[in-house]
Amino acid sequence: MALQKWKRRKTRYFGESWVPYAQIEVLEASKQRQALILQTDTGAVVSLLRKSIASVLGPT
Repeated sequence: MALQKWKRRKTRYFGESWVPYAQIEVLEASKQRQALILQTDTGAVVSLLRKSIASVLGPT
């Protein structure tokens, strides 16, 4: 289950702003669990994870 929290983050052009974060846990291809904290973009059309996370999860 994801837990949504808001954190204050310093940005390059807009000063400080509050952004939403989700704390999630994924099950890797090796059956190990990995905790992740992701900044969510409520206006995003496409959201991406780091390539290192994708390789841990394995092929779909």
